[in-house]
Amino acid sequence: MPSSVNFFDGAAHKIQKLRKRRPFSPRKAALLLALWSLEKTVLGHVTGDCQEIESEHDDHILHVAACVRGGIGDNILSLAFLHAFADYAECPVVFDIYTSVEDSAIRSLCYGQQRISHTHSIKMPLRKKYDLVADITRMVWFPQMNSRKIRHMSEQLWTFIKSCNDFRQENLVSFSHEGQRIGIDYADIRGSRRPSQMDISDVLQLEKREFLLQCEEPEDVVCARFGISRPFITLHRESGDAGSSSLKLWPEENYRALVEALRHRYAEVMLIFLGSEKDCEMPGCLDLRGRTSFPELKALMKGASLHIGGEGLLPHLRHFLHGGPSVVLFGPTSSRHYGHPENINIQGKECPEGCEWITQTWQSKCVKGYDYCRCMAGISVDMVMQEISMQKKA
Repeated sequence: MPSSVNFFDGAAHKIQKLRKRRPFSPRKAALLLALWSLEKTVLGHVTGDCQEIESEHDDHILHVAACVRGGIGDNILSLAFLHAFADYAECPVVFDIYTSVEDSAIRSLCYGQQRISHTHSIKMPLRKKYDLVADITRMVWFPQMNSRKIRHMSEQLWTFIKSCNDFRQENLVSFSHEGQRIGIDYADIRGSRRPSQMDISDVLQLEKREFLLQCEEPEDVVCARFGISRPFITLHRESGDAGSSSLKLWPEENYRALVEALRHRYAEVMLIFLGSEKDCEMPGCLDLRGRTSFPELKALMKGASLHIGGEGLLPHLRHFLHGGPSVVLFGPTSSRHYGHPENINIQGKECPEGCEWITQTWQSKCVKGYDYCRCMAGISVDMVMQEISMQKKA
């Protein structure tokens, strides 16, 4: 929300940067922090942790700006949260989404979602004065609100909002980039998974609510466009912004061996390799790297008989499309935290609960000091084929 700067969050982030850049120059760091504070005071709209606002809507609809952070997978989970949030409100709710996700992707995710009015870049100032502003990462809090209108429309929603803000005030580190592991462990202790992590007290019952992403085109139309015949299996080896060196990736040679095993055992099944052009090639598959739009990707994920890949965007996308099971390979991240119940979730045994966010470099450097990811390397092709065979029989 660039139109306003939360002083406490901004100052904490600035101090962290100064500590890295000027560890032996505390006086200079103090001066730079003072100049930053002065600049934000004079030129910016400085706010505290929670700001009471007067909205521009005098109606019986709750107008919400949802500032959604993270990648596409995080945005999908946030949309599921917003769906449950609106159901719980028991009053009309309309959302504008502010996100860093590419415009075509977020528009596709919001396709058919009647409560979503507009989508914007999170770098833009808020387009109007809303009744409520939600800031969503793994957790959620509400930095701006018209409490009078919210309480008038839904007392129980107001109680939920207040409990989220009270939790943040008492547990600020859980909402920071550096404190993500604490949030994961907190959810695990409470028996929650990533999809319900934002609902700290399980008030919204996220795990029990139905949320469905919708496709712009039928699967058969998209399949015909690419010459795909049913049944087909999709495969994917990518880890978002972390790139090809991410420890979340199953070894490339394992994917190649798996493709050969699949072709030998299930000759009637077409294999589709998805991803971006920068991803590795995969002989034996129809190569759709970089060739699909996001709506086409959704249709393929919904129509596939099975999806195989690492933990990340596509298993979440397929889950909320109600597309069927996936074989999901887990190494540094936890299958208990991220695994959906319909999937075959295979966890490497080196670190059964994962090492995600134990260090800031968890995706590039093994916490145990190995020069490769033993968690992922420990998942054999035979293990994956055995699970697929059991799934086919079931």
